[in-house]
Amino acid sequence: MVWKIFRKDSFIEERISEVHTILESSFSKVKEDIDQVGEWIRHFDNYKDEQHKKFINFEERLRSIEQYIINSNENKNQTGHSENEHVQSFNRSIQPIMNVQKIDDLTPAQKQVVGILIYSGGPLSYEDISNKLKINVVTVRRHINDIKRAGFKIKEKVSVKNRRKMFMLDEDIKQTILNEK
Repeated sequence: MVWKIFRKDSFIEERISEVHTILESSFSKVKEDIDQVGEWIRHFDNYKDEQHKKFINFEERLRSIEQYIINSNENKNQTGHSENEHVQSFNRSIQPIMNVQKIDDLTPAQKQVVGILIYSGGPLSYEDISNKLKINVVTVRRHINDIKRAGFKIKEKVSVKNRRKMFMLDEDIKQTILNEK
């Protein structure tokens, strides 16, 4: 009987030891999980701080750009022109200011503008010509002025709908140009 009781005590002690080991292992795993969660929280805090610093940096850069634009506009208003204005030189065709009307005297770009005016069904605006030739509106204006200077009579009308200048060639000028080719 003593043997049975001793056996039971050792069995209970072994079970208690197993439970103690299991609990100790469980608590250490919980502690590891909490440490990992803490690392994630620190990671997100660091990420949030980095994002906040980047945001502040972007705001500062935006303010400096805005200030630069404001200063540029103030300088432009004071001097009448922008300090950053870039002037591009170009070679205009050297044409006498007289009624020449020879298509061969025009540059290739000017010939394209005249071609569009010839084959258009009606008057075209600067924007229409610009879109068809895929060039800048300012360039189209320059070409129109150079063509007029070369002696071609281009008719101008103002559109009632949108108040824009419209350009076209007379039928007799169209026929003259087409017969030259």
